[in-house]
Amino acid sequence: MNENSPLNQALVSMLRPLARLLLRNGVSYKAFAELAKSVFVEVAREEFRIPGRKQSDSRVSVITGLSRKEVKRVQSVPENNGEATLRLFNRAARVIYGWVNDPDFVDGQGEPVRLKMEDDQAAIDFVSLVRRYSGDAPPRAVLDELDRVRAVERHDDGHLSLRTKTYAPPADAAPDKLQFLGDAAAAMIESVDRHWKDSQTPHFHGISVREVPESSLEAFRRAGAEEGKQAVDKLAACLPSEKSDSSGRSRRAGAVVFTFEQ
Repeated sequence: MNENSPLNQALVSMLRPLARLLLRNGVSYKAFAELAKSVFVEVAREEFRIPGRKQSDSRVSVITGLSRKEVKRVQSVPENNGEATLRLFNRAARVIYGWVNDPDFVDGQGEPVRLKMEDDQAAIDFVSLVRRYSGDAPPRAVLDELDRVRAVERHDDGHLSLRTKTYAPPADAAPDKLQFLGDAAAAMIESVDRHWKDSQTPHFHGISVREVPESSLEAFRRAGAEEGKQAVDKLAACLPSEKSDSSGRSRRAGAVVFTFEQ
């Protein structure tokens, strides 16, 4: 893809706030890429079939750019692989995993031992832990991340101790808010895509953007909250209460109204 193509520029604009949210919540690029692979394979298999023909791994490979071997691997991963598995893609999370589970780094009761950053007099220290479980990541950078998520405690004698046995960044959003994020973002992109494919039946009704002084934003926020709720309530009233018609077919429908600041 041409780096300066409109589609590429649009992708960068969409990914920037998403990357910010993911990094703040401890999701690494590798975890994101693994999720993206599974979604690419799923969409290619379900939505890009040749009519009358069974969708093959070879065709999915051609469409997605992934090897057939990778397509098979992605499809073999359980659908609900668990948040813990994703967290282990994060190098800081792998260090915590090693500190909790590696026999070299736990005491006789199975508890994580206290470690010095570097200790020439001991067989183990924090640097050796990082090298074993986080590859070439600088130990200081890993410690900074563990500090950020309040996973370690620094002691006056120079030792480090583990405060938590799981990698859990400070909660950025409650689960219901994250669910709303997924629903709203997906709905908006679906609407724009449908608008492109079927311009006779518009689903996306415009965007208004202008440079404004910060002093005027509070009034804009209040107006957005009031007018937005009224618009959503009015549109919701247009939706029938029945879930399906005589044909038994149904489709999800709704409206998303929001303001934004950049």
